[in-house]
Amino acid sequence: MSDFVLPPWSVKDNIVHGESCLFALKDTARLLFPARSVQRVWGPETGVVYRPGKDYFFEPGNDFITRPDGSAIPFVSETTLYPPDENNICYPAAGANAIRGKIGGGNICFSATDGYAKTQVEVDYTAERIDFLPADTHAQADRLPRFRTMLDSREELRVTLLGDSISEGKNASGHIGVPPFQPSYAELIRQALAARHPGELVFHNRAVSGTGCRHGLTKILEEWKKDSPDLLILAYGMNDFHAMGAEEFLRHNLELTAHAREVNPASEILTVIPMAGNPEWENTKPGRDEEFAQITRKYWQSAGPAFAIADVRTVWMEMMRRKGFYALTGNGVNHPNDFGHRVYAATVLSVLGTPV
Repeated sequence: MSDFVLPPWSVKDNIVHGESCLFALKDTARLLFPARSVQRVWGPETGVVYRPGKDYFFEPGNDFITRPDGSAIPFVSETTLYPPDENNICYPAAGANAIRGKIGGGNICFSATDGYAKTQVEVDYTAERIDFLPADTHAQADRLPRFRTMLDSREELRVTLLGDSISEGKNASGHIGVPPFQPSYAELIRQALAARHPGELVFHNRAVSGTGCRHGLTKILEEWKKDSPDLLILAYGMNDFHAMGAEEFLRHNLELTAHAREVNPASEILTVIPMAGNPEWENTKPGRDEEFAQITRKYWQSAGPAFAIADVRTVWMEMMRRKGFYALTGNGVNHPNDFGHRVYAATVLSVLGTPV
């Protein structure tokens, strides 16, 4: 396993590890939980540790930290978060700092690399209480029985992941190649499974940036079918929200399942319900993501034990309710940051019955 703490918080010790925060438009940043004590506030890319009483203030029992005048912690102004037309380079141009499509008009700060990481801080703290977990919210101990048996055996275990840019690893610092070099959620999962499985693990991450579920059925179909996966992880959705309806999305996922079982009749399926995108962006405005989540959950309820879901969206929506979107994003619109990738990994691993 890597040195990056999983899960990012737990009820064992009430310690939250590296929760991302952003001081945007105001001098307070919300925490997920009321905190008993703060151990560290630091810049994940720079490594700078900020000074209590100088760079930030915190009162025990509060669920926020405050940035005073003169603080060295970055502050994001309105013109930075929502760049006016005269001050931006719009995606997909090289060096883009903005993307069009803000609901109601205007632009949103965008970074394909580490723009948000440079302004976000991470916080280690001891919570007064933990009232929700970075874990799946559905009882699934009876799902994926063959995978669970194989995970503890010395048999070769073949896992294939199909997905989009989130699963490819975009905006994880390790994928970008900047400190602290945290792996993507897919790599964190691979590492955890490899540490648990006593036999050979063959893990194929075939996620491709910018794609949706049709890509798995057309462009790379024969490639991934050769993997003959024992577990097929389907992590599409973000790029499908504006391309198709929920019923078509489910149908394509079931077609992917059928193809997996053509080459391996015992193949089991894990569908990842993805994070919600920026509610201020036209391509991820609220509504369609919930329709996709609902139809996936409904199918899960009637499906057999060979089908499971990792409901990242439920965890993500609660984090957004408490903290807002910009503290959690890697690119400003539809990617998680390092903290978000760890939440993804912890949620998926909780379904797979793998302690982290």
